[in-house]
Amino acid sequence: MIDKIKGLLEVKKSITHLDSRLRELEEMQKLNKEILEKNAEAIESILQLTNKLHALQKSKQSSVLDEAEEISKLRKEFEKELKKFQELQRQLYDRLGMRISEVAEHSAKQFDLSIDKLRKCCDEAGALSVEISRAKEEIAKFNTAASKIREADFEFKEAAKKLMSQDKQKIELIKKIETLKKIIAAERRRRK
Repeated sequence: MIDKIKGLLEVKKSITHLDSRLRELEEMQKLNKEILEKNAEAIESILQLTNKLHALQKSKQSSVLDEAEEISKLRKEFEKELKKFQELQRQLYDRLGMRISEVAEHSAKQFDLSIDKLRKCCDEAGALSVEISRAKEEIAKFNTAASKIREADFEFKEAAKKLMSQDKQKIELIKKIETLKKIIAAERRRRK
């Protein structure tokens, strides 16, 4: 019974650990949001450059060569900003993908461990159920025997005392066997 409770506590610990992993995912989401904000700033910068380009086209109609030169410069700046934006986006996806796969892998391992512990608890509970059934059978036998005793049987006080003593010894032996089984099970788990 204590092992079952310990198993449940370990499952609770695993769930707590999974909860911390979810918090890490939320932190990653915040990081993603920050990068998206930076992307928005880069897009805003690109839009400003585009607006400057349009403004130059309208305001400098008189000098076509100067305008073409300015357009060329703005185009180069635009291409630079666009490359920066694309690189930033690629880095974001790479970092995010790596982090998600790490968290998912760790969470899967923790989940598998929790399932194994839960299975062990179920096995132990089954074994405990079998032992309880045996104990109930023994108690039923004892109750059957006790119901058949008559007043005349009380004259055998010595025999009754001896039987009681043997029953106590039997119960103690059963308890010792149960304790040994628990110790053996704990030792097996520790060796795994």
